[in-house]
Amino acid sequence: MLKNRVFARLLPDGLSLRQGLGARLIAIGLPSLLILGAARSLRADPKEVAAEGSVLARVEALNPHLRDGEIPNLSLKTASLSKDPYSFFRGTADLFFVWCKSNCADWLAAADRHGPLHGDVHPGNTGTYVAEPDGGPPLAYSLVDFDEVFIGPFELDLLRAMTSLRFAAAVNQITLSDEQWHAISEQLVGAYRELWRDYPTTDIGGTRQAKALEAANARVLAAPIVQRLLAKAASEIPSEYVDDFTKGNPPARFKAQRGKKKKVKDVMIRVDDEERDAVVAAFREAMGRITHRDTSTTPANRLQLPGFDVIDVTRWIRIGSSGSQGLKKYLVLITWRDASSDLPTIFQLKEEPPCAATRAGISAWPSDKERGQFVAESYVHLQWRPKRLVGWTNIGDAQFLVKPKDPFGKEPDIDDLTTPEALSQMAELMGRLLAIAHAKSRCKTDTTALRSAVLREGLVDEIDSRSADCFAAFSTAFAAFRGDARVGEMTRKAETWLAERK
Repeated sequence: MLKNRVFARLLPDGLSLRQGLGARLIAIGLPSLLILGAARSLRADPKEVAAEGSVLARVEALNPHLRDGEIPNLSLKTASLSKDPYSFFRGTADLFFVWCKSNCADWLAAADRHGPLHGDVHPGNTGTYVAEPDGGPPLAYSLVDFDEVFIGPFELDLLRAMTSLRFAAAVNQITLSDEQWHAISEQLVGAYRELWRDYPTTDIGGTRQAKALEAANARVLAAPIVQRLLAKAASEIPSEYVDDFTKGNPPARFKAQRGKKKKVKDVMIRVDDEERDAVVAAFREAMGRITHRDTSTTPANRLQLPGFDVIDVTRWIRIGSSGSQGLKKYLVLITWRDASSDLPTIFQLKEEPPCAATRAGISAWPSDKERGQFVAESYVHLQWRPKRLVGWTNIGDAQFLVKPKDPFGKEPDIDDLTTPEALSQMAELMGRLLAIAHAKSRCKTDTTALRSAVLREGLVDEIDSRSADCFAAFSTAFAAFRGDARVGEMTRKAETWLAERK
């Protein structure tokens, strides 16, 4: 038994299952799920998402942390959502869970299926990253971006994944028959079932579970798109990436903006001394937690971060990120006192408000954990090979996730989903990734009941029909959203603000 202090005093005991490879299955307790709302009809009303006022009004009500001020955060998010139906669906996970509350009440009521969920599964939330050192290759591929993680029934992750593919097809003008969509649903669920079909559900924390998960990860790595993205990530040069964001040689401060293909992609805003001091103190607290993390069974191989100095701090806005648009984010530029260090020199702090499922009223995270902590721990619980250097901190009353900002994160985008074959392959990939995440996060519980639910007859039909209903509901909502005069006004406001930054 190891003490895995991934976030200092915050994680439970872990168990080393692959000696020499350093991989771990972490024991976690599954907190109670708070389910709000009574069961209603399982068939969707396409107008339901837009009910009770305009769609924009509902987005505003579900995102009380977003307001227009010196930075027009709500307008920036509104502009991102109005881009296309795929961006709208990606950026409205809260509306998705409002829809699920009414149309998936049977899943929500099945307590034996509850466990940690990603909460916002779509192709762009899978990707490459630098893993904790464990004897394997530096780069890994998994689900990424766990800002919406919560406790719920596994079907909701599958449903969101499948619905996202329907929107990707719509934006790329791919028309499929009902039979073809059913086949893609079969591909998603079938890939998810691969792991569960022979999974040793009662070998709690044992080596047979670890071997099953390792085999599932090998199938993920064999996917052509994964191999392509891993190769692309491996070709990146970190120093060139840092130069894109900073001025000076060596880097001395952040630029005001970063562009790509003649478009502004990132906006950086100077902070005053008081705000800078608060961010630096919070960042040092997070890095202190990471310093105490064990990354292998051998004390000599434990991660010991060298000393560092903070060079610059800036507010950071990533343009076009519909999901996290409007949240408070910072970039911190550091220099390591060990000149030979190859550790990243830019870190991001990202605000973690209550997740979409909580704002929609279907779930709550553990009451003994702060939101930033819960999100940070999810990188351990839901990734087979956890991302390196992930932590959490507070700035005032706000929770923040802390992680490296480097060039090694490569995700599929809409241009990778231009054929029916590509959609089918992505369904298979997401199904396998979800199975790994869900199984690993439950590694210290008997998953016999969950396995039965996964293999039940009718699951494919449920995912297929409900994703079609959800697609119809959100297509109607997007049309109403785009037709709202206030959305046009807020989009122009965001565009004007961005133009002033150039």
